[in-house]
Amino acid sequence: EILIGGILLTNPIPEQYEMPKDVIDNAISTALKQMDEQGIKGKECTPFVLKTITDLTGGDSLESNIKLVLNNTAVGSEVAKEYRKLK
Repeated sequence: EILIGGILLTNPIPEQYEMPKDVIDNAISTALKQMDEQGIKGKECTPFVLKTITDLTGGDSLESNIKLVLNNTAVGSEVAKEYRKLK
């Protein structure tokens, strides 16, 4: 039996891995400004913005993103186990 419908599950980064809001907001704003100034468009936007933010934060944003992905994997596993119980 398959469930019909969808769900949006949000999962914030664990607090211990958060970056200071002003630091990440500034890095994002700077990266978007540089992207616009350099005329970067389409599929090149995401890699450019992520690399620029990583560079601007000295790698801290990359470390935070890795922790977020690992946490999302853990939460996704728990959701999958619970979904399996419904079958």
